Amino acid sequence: MSTPARKLPATDDPLTAAFWQGTKAGEIRAQRCDACGYLRWPPAPICPQCQSAASTWVGLDPRGTLLSYCVYHRALDPAFRDEVPYAVAYVQLEQGPRMYGQVDGPSDVLEVGQQVSAVFRPASPEVTLVRWTTASAVPSPPPADGTDQHDG
Repeated sequence: MSTPARKLPATDDPLTAAFWQGTKAGEIRAQRCDACGYLRWPPAPICPQCQSAASTWVGLDPRGTLLSYCVYHRALDPAFRDEVPYAVAYVQLEQGPRMYGQVDGPSDVLEVGQQVSAVFRPASPEVTLVRWTTASAVPSPPPADGTDQHDG
């Protein structure tokens, strides 16, 4: 039985197109209010702080703190049935905005308060999704001097 295709976001929506252009380029983008500087995600036509309609899309640091997460053991959407169990994280970015996203790697290493980093996974030629990974899910780089860390 084949897995149904995932429903993907429209990348040409004027409100979110700059975000999807950013993910395709490997960066997280959010709106910054031109009047008060408030960084907002999700995007909105006006700033929730000062009600200005003027904003600029800016790149953000792709690191954050895991505020919460949920591990799914049953696919609520058939498109995810081959991925269970999987975790969805709620992340506070270093610069303030908060985002949800699926976690790459094992969910048994997740702890509220730990640092996570964004990874960018193409879902189609047009859409690149933001996912999250922990330091423990990323292999350690080899020593700079090229020596082997193992004894014997």
